[in-house]
Amino acid sequence: MGTMRGMPELGRGGAAAGAVLLAPAVLSGCVALDDPVYGDAGPPRWGPEDVPDLGTMLDEAEEAMSDRETFRADVVVEGGGDLQEWQDPLLDDAASVEFAVAGAVDASASDWRVSVDDDEVVEARVVDGSNYMSPSTVLTLVESALEEDPLTDPSDVDLGQIEDELDGRWVQDVFVRSTFDGFSLEGLVEGVHEELDGEDPSEIPGELRMTAGGYVYDYSGTGYDISFAAQGEPLLSRADYDEVRLELSGWDAQEVPEAPSEVVSEWELEEILMRGAGDSFGDGFGDGGGDPWGDEESVPAGR
Repeated sequence: MGTMRGMPELGRGGAAAGAVLLAPAVLSGCVALDDPVYGDAGPPRWGPEDVPDLGTMLDEAEEAMSDRETFRADVVVEGGGDLQEWQDPLLDDAASVEFAVAGAVDASASDWRVSVDDDEVVEARVVDGSNYMSPSTVLTLVESALEEDPLTDPSDVDLGQIEDELDGRWVQDVFVRSTFDGFSLEGLVEGVHEELDGEDPSEIPGELRMTAGGYVYDYSGTGYDISFAAQGEPLLSRADYDEVRLELSGWDAQEVPEAPSEVVSEWELEEILMRGAGDSFGDGFGDGGGDPWGDEESVPAGR
Protein backbone atom coordinates (compact mmCIF):
# COMPACT_ATOMS: atom_id res chain seq x y z
CA MET A 1 0.00 0.00 0.00
CA GLY A 2 2.36 2.52 -1.17
CA THR A 3 5.37 3.53 0.82
CA MET A 4 4.13 2.79 4.32
CA ARG A 5 6.91 0.46 5.34
CA GLY A 6 6.37 -1.72 8.35
CA MET A 7 2.63 -1.43 8.05
CA PRO A 8 0.67 -4.57 7.61
CA GLU A 9 1.34 -4.99 3.92
CA LEU A 10 0.93 5.27 10.31
CA GLY A 11 5.06 17.65 17.55
CA ARG A 12 6.90 20.24 18.19
CA GLY A 13 5.66 23.06 20.31
CA GLY A 14 6.41 25.42 23.10
CA ALA A 15 7.66 24.57 26.54
CA ALA A 16 7.99 26.35 29.86
CA ALA A 17 9.47 29.78 29.38
CA GLY A 18 12.54 29.04 31.45
CA ALA A 19 13.32 25.90 29.49
CA VAL A 20 12.92 27.74 26.19
CA LEU A 21 15.34 30.44 27.30
CA LEU A 22 17.91 27.90 28.42
CA ALA A 23 17.60 25.69 25.33
CA PRO A 24 20.16 27.54 23.14
CA ALA A 25 22.77 27.23 25.87
CA VAL A 26 21.99 23.56 26.36
CA LEU A 27 22.26 22.75 22.66
CA SER A 28 25.54 24.61 22.37
CA GLY A 29 27.02 22.54 25.16
CA CYS A 30 27.18 25.43 27.62
CA VAL A 31 24.92 23.87 30.24
CA ALA A 32 25.97 20.86 32.31
CA LEU A 33 24.08 17.68 31.51
CA ASP A 34 22.82 17.42 35.08
CA ASP A 35 21.26 20.90 34.90
CA PRO A 36 17.65 21.07 36.22
CA VAL A 37 16.53 22.17 32.74
CA TYR A 38 16.23 18.49 31.87
CA GLY A 39 13.59 17.86 34.52
CA ASP A 40 12.62 14.49 35.98
CA ALA A 41 13.52 12.66 32.77
CA GLY A 42 17.20 13.32 33.40
CA PRO A 43 19.95 14.33 30.98
CA PRO A 44 20.21 13.07 27.40
CA ARG A 45 22.14 9.86 26.87
CA TRP A 46 24.58 11.66 24.55
CA GLY A 47 25.46 15.32 24.80
CA PRO A 48 25.11 17.77 21.89
CA GLU A 49 28.71 17.16 20.83
CA ASP A 50 28.44 13.37 20.98
CA VAL A 51 25.25 12.60 19.07
CA PRO A 52 25.79 9.29 17.19
CA ASP A 53 25.23 8.90 13.46
CA LEU A 54 21.89 7.50 12.30
CA GLY A 55 23.28 4.01 11.70
CA THR A 56 24.48 3.73 15.29
CA MET A 57 21.26 5.23 16.59
CA LEU A 58 19.14 2.73 14.67
CA ASP A 59 21.11 -0.15 16.18
CA GLU A 60 20.72 1.30 19.67
CA ALA A 61 17.03 1.95 19.16
CA GLU A 62 16.28 -1.49 17.77
CA GLU A 63 17.90 -3.11 20.80
CA ALA A 64 16.03 -0.83 23.22
CA MET A 65 12.68 -1.32 21.50
CA SER A 66 13.06 -5.08 21.31
CA ASP A 67 12.96 -5.18 25.12
CA ARG A 68 9.54 -3.54 25.18
CA GLU A 69 6.29 -5.48 25.02
CA THR A 70 3.70 -2.98 23.80
CA PHE A 71 3.52 0.39 22.08
CA ARG A 72 1.22 2.73 20.17
CA ALA A 73 1.72 4.02 16.64
CA ASP A 74 -0.14 6.98 15.15
CA VAL A 75 0.24 7.28 11.38
CA VAL A 76 -1.11 9.97 9.08
CA VAL A 77 -0.99 9.61 5.28
CA GLU A 78 -1.74 12.80 3.40
CA GLY A 79 -3.61 12.67 0.10
CA GLY A 80 -1.60 11.84 -2.98
CA GLY A 81 0.06 8.84 -4.52
CA ASP A 82 -0.24 6.53 -1.51
CA LEU A 83 -4.01 6.93 -1.23
CA GLN A 84 -4.58 6.61 -4.95
CA GLU A 85 -2.66 3.32 -5.08
CA TRP A 86 -5.03 1.72 -2.56
CA GLN A 87 -7.98 2.13 -4.99
CA ASP A 88 -10.65 1.85 -2.33
CA PRO A 89 -14.03 3.62 -2.60
CA LEU A 90 -13.77 4.69 1.04
CA LEU A 91 -10.75 6.77 0.05
CA ASP A 92 -12.27 8.53 -2.96
CA ASP A 93 -11.34 12.22 -2.68
CA ALA A 94 -9.83 11.64 0.78
CA ALA A 95 -7.39 14.30 1.93
CA SER A 96 -5.82 12.12 4.61
CA VAL A 97 -6.04 8.77 6.36
CA GLU A 98 -5.07 8.25 10.00
CA PHE A 99 -4.13 4.94 11.64
CA ALA A 100 -3.99 4.42 15.40
CA VAL A 101 -2.43 1.07 16.24
CA ALA A 102 -1.83 -0.19 19.79
CA GLY A 103 -0.62 -3.56 20.96
CA ALA A 104 2.30 -5.95 21.01
CA VAL A 105 5.64 -4.94 19.49
CA ASP A 106 5.88 -8.31 17.70
CA ALA A 107 2.57 -7.67 15.89
CA SER A 108 0.96 -10.74 17.47
CA ALA A 109 -1.98 -8.72 18.79
CA SER A 110 -3.06 -5.15 18.12
CA ASP A 111 -6.08 -2.87 17.93
CA TRP A 112 -6.57 -0.70 14.85
CA ARG A 113 -8.60 2.43 14.28
CA VAL A 114 -8.59 3.93 10.81
CA SER A 115 -10.06 7.36 10.10
CA VAL A 116 -10.61 9.03 6.75
CA ASP A 117 -10.67 12.83 6.91
CA ASP A 118 -11.27 12.63 10.70
CA ASP A 119 -14.22 10.20 10.36
CA GLU A 120 -13.52 6.77 11.83
CA VAL A 121 -14.39 4.08 9.29
CA VAL A 122 -12.54 0.98 10.46
CA GLU A 123 -12.12 -0.57 13.89
CA ALA A 124 -10.25 -3.84 13.70
CA ARG A 125 -8.30 -6.24 15.88
CA VAL A 126 -5.51 -8.61 14.92
CA VAL A 127 -4.78 -11.56 17.22
CA ASP A 128 -2.44 -14.40 16.29
CA GLY A 129 -3.01 -14.01 12.57
CA SER A 130 -6.79 -13.66 12.69
CA ASN A 131 -8.52 -10.40 11.80
CA TYR A 132 -11.68 -9.13 13.48
CA MET A 133 -13.91 -6.27 12.36
CA SER A 134 -16.22 -4.40 14.74
CA PRO A 135 -19.98 -4.35 14.01
CA SER A 136 -19.86 -0.61 13.26
CA THR A 137 -17.11 -1.20 10.72
CA VAL A 138 -19.13 -3.92 9.00
CA LEU A 139 -22.04 -1.51 8.59
CA THR A 140 -19.71 1.16 7.19
CA LEU A 141 -18.33 -1.28 4.63
CA VAL A 142 -21.81 -2.49 3.72
CA GLU A 143 -22.96 1.08 3.11
CA SER A 144 -19.87 1.76 1.00
CA ALA A 145 -20.43 -1.42 -1.03
CA LEU A 146 -24.08 -0.49 -1.61
CA GLU A 147 -23.08 2.91 -2.95
CA GLU A 148 -20.74 1.22 -5.43
CA ASP A 149 -23.28 -1.41 -6.59
CA PRO A 150 -25.32 -0.04 -9.52
CA LEU A 151 -27.80 -2.95 -9.29
CA THR A 152 -28.80 -2.31 -5.69
CA ASP A 153 -31.02 0.39 -4.21
CA PRO A 154 -29.52 1.20 -0.76
CA SER A 155 -32.98 2.12 0.55
CA ASP A 156 -34.07 -1.50 0.07
CA VAL A 157 -31.48 -2.77 2.55
CA ASP A 158 -32.44 -2.80 6.22
CA LEU A 159 -29.20 -1.76 7.92
CA GLY A 160 -30.98 -1.69 11.27
CA GLN A 161 -31.82 -5.38 10.96
CA ILE A 162 -28.23 -6.18 10.02
CA GLU A 163 -26.99 -4.25 13.05
CA ASP A 164 -29.44 -6.04 15.34
CA GLU A 165 -28.41 -9.46 14.06
CA LEU A 166 -24.74 -8.73 14.54
CA ASP A 167 -25.68 -7.94 18.16
CA GLY A 168 -22.27 -6.56 19.09
CA ARG A 169 -20.38 -9.54 17.66
CA TRP A 170 -17.19 -8.96 15.72
CA VAL A 171 -16.71 -10.49 12.28
CA GLN A 172 -13.73 -12.80 11.88
CA ASP A 173 -11.45 -13.06 8.83
CA VAL A 174 -13.70 -11.22 6.39
CA PHE A 175 -12.72 -8.29 4.17
CA VAL A 176 -9.10 -8.09 5.32
CA ARG A 177 -7.59 -11.57 5.44
CA SER A 178 -4.35 -10.35 3.88
CA THR A 179 -4.45 -6.67 4.83
CA PHE A 180 -4.10 -6.36 8.60
CA ASP A 181 -1.13 -8.62 9.17
CA GLY A 182 0.45 -6.70 12.03
CA PHE A 183 2.53 -3.61 12.69
CA SER A 184 5.92 -4.65 14.00
CA LEU A 185 8.92 -2.69 15.22
CA GLU A 186 11.15 -4.88 13.06
CA GLY A 187 9.20 -3.67 10.05
CA LEU A 188 9.54 -0.06 11.19
CA VAL A 189 13.33 -0.24 11.40
CA GLU A 190 13.49 -1.93 8.01
CA GLY A 191 11.24 0.81 6.67
CA VAL A 192 13.61 3.52 7.89
CA HIS A 193 16.48 1.92 5.98
CA GLU A 194 14.35 1.66 2.85
CA GLU A 195 13.22 5.28 3.01
CA LEU A 196 16.83 6.47 3.12
CA ASP A 197 16.89 5.48 -0.55
CA GLY A 198 20.46 4.27 -0.67
CA GLU A 199 21.96 6.78 1.77
CA ASP A 200 24.46 5.30 4.20
CA PRO A 201 22.96 5.86 7.69
CA SER A 202 26.45 5.87 9.21
CA GLU A 203 27.10 9.06 7.22
CA ILE A 204 23.99 10.88 8.45
CA PRO A 205 24.67 13.13 11.49
CA GLY A 206 22.11 14.01 14.12
CA GLU A 207 21.46 16.86 16.49
CA LEU A 208 20.05 17.23 19.98
CA ARG A 209 16.82 19.21 19.95
CA MET A 210 14.15 20.18 22.44
CA THR A 211 10.46 19.53 21.71
CA ALA A 212 7.27 19.85 23.73
CA GLY A 213 7.63 16.20 24.70
CA GLY A 214 11.27 16.42 25.79
CA TYR A 215 14.67 16.23 24.15
CA VAL A 216 15.17 14.19 20.99
CA TYR A 217 17.92 13.25 18.60
CA ASP A 218 16.84 14.43 15.19
CA TYR A 219 18.04 13.24 11.76
CA SER A 220 16.86 15.04 8.65
CA GLY A 221 17.53 14.63 4.95
CA THR A 222 15.84 14.62 1.58
CA GLY A 223 12.26 13.43 2.08
CA TYR A 224 12.59 12.26 5.70
CA ASP A 225 12.85 13.51 9.27
CA ILE A 226 13.48 10.94 12.02
CA SER A 227 13.63 11.46 15.79
CA PHE A 228 14.60 9.32 18.78
CA ALA A 229 14.04 9.94 22.49
CA ALA A 230 17.15 11.50 24.01
CA GLN A 231 16.27 11.07 27.67
CA GLY A 232 16.23 7.47 28.83
CA GLU A 233 16.36 4.75 26.21
CA PRO A 234 16.78 5.89 22.57
CA LEU A 235 13.33 4.79 21.41
CA LEU A 236 12.14 5.77 17.95
CA SER A 237 9.61 8.54 18.51
CA ARG A 238 8.84 10.04 15.10
CA ALA A 239 9.47 9.41 11.41
CA ASP A 240 8.19 11.63 8.60
CA TYR A 241 8.51 10.49 4.98
CA ASP A 242 7.11 12.89 2.41
CA GLU A 243 3.33 12.36 2.80
CA VAL A 244 3.58 9.89 5.72
CA ARG A 245 3.91 10.95 9.37
CA LEU A 246 4.52 8.40 12.12
CA GLU A 247 4.64 8.91 15.89
CA LEU A 248 5.37 6.20 18.46
CA SER A 249 4.41 6.41 22.12
CA GLY A 250 2.91 4.50 25.05
CA TRP A 251 5.80 2.09 25.43
CA ASP A 252 4.69 -0.76 27.73
CA ALA A 253 1.60 1.29 28.61
CA GLN A 254 -0.76 -0.50 26.19
CA GLU A 255 -2.70 -3.67 26.90
CA VAL A 256 -2.26 -6.66 24.62
CA PRO A 257 -5.74 -7.21 23.12
CA GLU A 258 -7.44 -10.58 23.18
CA ALA A 259 -9.64 -12.13 20.51
CA PRO A 260 -13.33 -11.19 20.87
CA SER A 261 -15.29 -13.82 22.79
CA GLU A 262 -18.21 -13.85 20.33
CA VAL A 263 -17.59 -13.68 16.60
CA VAL A 264 -19.46 -14.05 13.32
CA SER A 265 -18.01 -16.23 10.56
CA GLU A 266 -17.99 -15.32 6.88
CA TRP A 267 -20.96 -17.55 6.08
CA GLU A 268 -22.94 -16.30 9.08
CA LEU A 269 -22.33 -12.74 7.94
CA GLU A 270 -23.48 -13.59 4.42
CA GLU A 271 -26.74 -14.97 5.79
CA ILE A 272 -27.24 -11.86 7.95
CA LEU A 273 -26.66 -9.61 4.95
CA MET A 274 -29.09 -11.54 2.78
CA ARG A 275 -31.81 -11.43 5.44
CA GLY A 276 -31.32 -7.68 5.77
CA ALA A 277 -31.38 -7.16 2.02
CA GLY A 278 -33.97 -9.66 0.87
CA ASP A 279 -33.71 -9.92 -2.92
CA SER A 280 -32.38 -6.39 -3.40
CA PHE A 281 -28.68 -7.13 -3.80
CA GLY A 282 -27.31 -7.21 -7.33
CA ASP A 283 -25.64 -10.27 -8.83
CA GLY A 284 -22.50 -11.26 -7.02
CA PHE A 285 -23.28 -9.22 -3.91
CA GLY A 286 -23.14 -11.61 -0.98
CA ASP A 287 -24.24 -14.65 -2.99
CA GLY A 288 -20.99 -16.57 -2.72
CA GLY A 289 -20.23 -15.99 -6.40
CA GLY A 290 -18.03 -12.96 -5.98
CA ASP A 291 -16.42 -10.58 -3.54
CA PRO A 292 -19.00 -7.89 -2.72
CA TRP A 293 -16.31 -5.71 -1.18
CA GLY A 294 -13.91 -5.59 -4.09
CA ASP A 295 -10.24 -6.53 -3.84
CA GLU A 296 -9.41 -7.43 -0.25
CA GLU A 297 -6.07 -5.68 -0.61
CA SER A 298 -7.88 -2.38 -1.18
CA VAL A 299 -9.35 -2.12 2.31
CA PRO A 300 -7.82 1.00 3.95
CA ALA A 301 -5.09 -0.45 6.11
CA GLY A 302 -1.39 -0.96 6.04
CA ARG A 303 0.22 -3.93 4.43
